[in-house]
Amino acid sequence: MTLKHPGNIDHDGESAFVLDTIDSNTVVSQQNRIWDLNSGESRKISEEEYQLLSIDNEFNFKEDFFKKNNVYVEIDHNRVEIFLKGTDNYRSFSNHRDAASNPVYLDQDRFLTFSDDYTIRVWDVRLINWNIDSPDYYSYRLPVPIEDQGFSRRELSDFLGFSCISEQYGISCSWQSYQLWDLSTLSYTDISYSDIFSKHNLNEGEVEPIGRFFYNNHNLVLLGENGGVYVFQDNGEFFELGGHFSYINDLKFLNGRRFSTSAYDGTSIWESPTGIVASHPENFFVLGQFDDDRLICFNQNKRSELIVWNINNNQEEVYDIVIKHKRRIPTVCPVGKHELLVSNWKSPLMNWDLQTDVMIPVSETEIHVGFKPIDKSFFLGIDKPNATLYIYNNDELAVRELKAHTEEITVVKVLDDNTLLSGSWDNTIHWWDYKNNITRTFSGHSMGIKGLEQLNEDHFISWSNDDTIRLWNIERAESLSTYYFEGVDMVFIIGTERILCFSFTGEFVFLEMHYHQLKQTSNGETKNS
Repeated sequence: MTLKHPGNIDHDGESAFVLDTIDSNTVVSQQNRIWDLNSGESRKISEEEYQLLSIDNEFNFKEDFFKKNNVYVEIDHNRVEIFLKGTDNYRSFSNHRDAASNPVYLDQDRFLTFSDDYTIRVWDVRLINWNIDSPDYYSYRLPVPIEDQGFSRRELSDFLGFSCISEQYGISCSWQSYQLWDLSTLSYTDISYSDIFSKHNLNEGEVEPIGRFFYNNHNLVLLGENGGVYVFQDNGEFFELGGHFSYINDLKFLNGRRFSTSAYDGTSIWESPTGIVASHPENFFVLGQFDDDRLICFNQNKRSELIVWNINNNQEEVYDIVIKHKRRIPTVCPVGKHELLVSNWKSPLMNWDLQTDVMIPVSETEIHVGFKPIDKSFFLGIDKPNATLYIYNNDELAVRELKAHTEEITVVKVLDDNTLLSGSWDNTIHWWDYKNNITRTFSGHSMGIKGLEQLNEDHFISWSNDDTIRLWNIERAESLSTYYFEGVDMVFIIGTERILCFSFTGEFVFLEMHYHQLKQTSNGETKNS
């Protein structure tokens, strides 16, 4: 169970999170909030109430806990690791986002940890399923960068990520280390210091660090730290498109082959593999597009101006937009040939017809979230902190609220024109038929949901902070199989059966769905985990 102190509220000017123990079921955080560890409920208390409490910070059932349970517990920064004595079996949880405290043993079966991320986590060893074997994945590990080309050695913790370019190719990035993978043979070619990452056009051929990459099912775009723009296509071919003279602060995909980049030296529109197709000297923040030629932009130097930039004839239409809060910029989403859905701070959602300059409110209450299209008439808005989804119907000029989660939404995955999935810190997944207002609940994870991917029409994959990957049947809302993988962070679907899973430190495993079970594979051959 996860308990989060509402707001980063310090006491006595200290920055650390402070926890006092009263008994097995009651603690006090920051000397101003008392918690019931059974229900997770809390209430604010006054300084006078705090002084009257019977604080017992020597409270600890450690001896009784280890006398009953054949386990031992270790803390590794933000990870809580529970080992089953006499075996190689263990569970490792990275649920805290900051360094975890030493365990406080509450009774014979439970202990708690707390962290400067303002969370308290209650652990019950009775809930651990020790029948799920730990995988042998150490033979599959991304290469650690070596000392070369004047760069110092880096650790695997500097791993920046992985993306699948196609069913055959993927690319992994760490600091100064880049590998092109052939997924059919699990082999890679190291391209870390080859000439392809030399920014010839702007930097006299010097090797450029690659810090970020983006993928849109057609191209993998890599951005150099000095402004370079590089593209891997889905056939594994590489192109250097060009670049800016300064660090790129924004990238947005416009369609399958086009994307925009913005930097202090201006805004560029690129098409792969051709190169640059349009540019503007202003530093625009590209929000979306009415069509292939007309882009919707904010001028980052004049935030009150909304600009429709026609990249075909380089003409601009400028519209004034009210900025109600300097840190809460309005969001806009194109919903027609000349219409925008506008979400502004402390304002109802508005439909703005730019031709007539008329704004129509489409919600009765304030909505300030970004929206994106999910089909021609429906648009999705996500308010993650308030655990709420919004569905806007442009045909009816109406917005509907979807709310089922009890904690912050962590991930949303659109499945088709009618359905989507949402995951949350409340450990649950919800399937939504948003046009007919039908939902199903998927329960099974013991920690917050980190990611969701659709495997095929009938199944999807989820992964969680409980370090498990689950296979689900959509129609029956049933968990079919569970696979334990320490530190699972990213999961990619390759084709309709293979699943590539990465931990946050670069270890990886290949899984496949075999008779509705997740099995580890090696070079395409299934082996038991």
